[in-house]
Amino acid sequence: MGTARRGVLDSVETPGGCFGHFSDVQATGFRTLSPGQQVDLTWEAPGFKQDGYDYRAVSIVPRAV
Repeated sequence: MGTARRGVLDSVETPGGCFGHFSDVQATGFRTLSPGQQVDLTWEAPGFKQDGYDYRAVSIVPRAV
């Protein structure tokens, strides 16, 4: 996600990508993710496309490096 407020997360469970918003990142302070960073992802399939994606994040928890 970098400095963008939204981005796409890749997962085998969410083919085509999962839309994520910075407000879904469970962290204190400045919420940011780096490309390739491992996270624990909770997602949903809302039944409509969220910004072009079939899946959207509900919770994104960055894993310790």
